[in-house]
Amino acid sequence: MQGFFVFLLTTASLFLRLSRLTTLSYYWREYDGNKNLQKSIETGKELFMPINKSAKKRVRQNSKCRMMNRSHKSALKTQIKKFVQSVQARNMADAEKHFSLTTKRLDQIAAKGIIHKKTASRKKSRLAKVLNKLKTATP
Repeated sequence: MQGFFVFLLTTASLFLRLSRLTTLSYYWREYDGNKNLQKSIETGKELFMPINKSAKKRVRQNSKCRMMNRSHKSALKTQIKKFVQSVQARNMADAEKHFSLTTKRLDQIAAKGIIHKKTASRKKSRLAKVLNKLKTATP
């Protein structure tokens, strides 16, 4: 019976490592007696926290940077959607305005390193192509 219990615990441990289910892994970690659990700031999931001070600070910094990067990317996507909507409405003045704002935002995000500069260049090129099509289609 003891051999089966050890096998069951090792398979549960392997399953938890593969699946990263927080509720089950929380109980498993509590069973192990590990006190280094802390809730993640953005998701509320339980995570293993590092022990030394500098690693804890690094986790906090990474979390803040991740949230800022997400907000920048979300704002960029919103700006691109506004540009696309103005193009679909065939509103040339709004399309040009949103195109300049979108390219500005792409350059800012690329300068911060949130997206690669070539990715920003590729997106600007594709948006410019759409704008030029609208210009030629509109008399």
